[in-house]
Amino acid sequence: MVHGKKLAKETLLPSVLEDDDAETESEKLQLGEQIEGQTEFNVCGPKDQCSSPDRNIQDGGERQDEEKVEEEEIEQEKRGGEERVSSDPDYDTDLEIEDKEESYDPTGQTCYMEACKKYQVVPASYFLRHMQNSELSMMHRGLGPQGTKALAVPLVTNTSILRLNLQDNWMEEMGGAAIAEMLKENCYITEVDLSDNNLGDYGAKAIAGMLKENSTLVNLNLSGNHFTDKSAEYLGPALMTNTKLQHLDLSYNALGKSAGSIAISYTP
Repeated sequence: MVHGKKLAKETLLPSVLEDDDAETESEKLQLGEQIEGQTEFNVCGPKDQCSSPDRNIQDGGERQDEEKVEEEEIEQEKRGGEERVSSDPDYDTDLEIEDKEESYDPTGQTCYMEACKKYQVVPASYFLRHMQNSELSMMHRGLGPQGTKALAVPLVTNTSILRLNLQDNWMEEMGGAAIAEMLKENCYITEVDLSDNNLGDYGAKAIAGMLKENSTLVNLNLSGNHFTDKSAEYLGPALMTNTKLQHLDLSYNALGKSAGSIAISYTP
């Protein structure tokens, strides 16, 4: 019996062992597949994605390069469109017309405001309201040299004002010179009052230069401007050249004996 049992055991043992070995091998295979699947997921994650730092940097760099190329292509297309537009002759002509229309200032208000900014003075609201009148009277306004220079800028092209009264604005020599330069260009103003402005000899020299060129001024008041004999040396020859001026007021100046020579030169 023992021998029989032993034989049966030996007979059955290989099959059992084989089954055990088969089960063990199957479990090993399944376990290997699970480990392999887990390892693959941990390394690569979902499909078409990679968690490798080097790969991330590489892919990110490639995407940035692609985006940069696309942006450059779009920018080139824009520039190409702008160049095509700017090369069109009709387009250039339209722009030039619009620029000219915008720069045209029939009232002179724009250039006056710009001049005030340049000379750092407050714009005179009275002048803005009346710069299109035939007569502009701005006496005792305290314009000063800078304010007078700003005022002279729009008056160069003003065609409305015929009579200009700037008495007692303390414009001094530089302000007087600015008005003189304006009157060289303006051919509409016929009457000017610059009395009591402390023009001095330099202002007289500027006025004299204007009188040699101006051909429309009929009435000029230069009273009380601290003119001296030096002023007479400038004004005398200018009055001999000018044949249009009919009335000139040089009262309350320190001309002295030189006033006689001016009177001789001035023959309205």
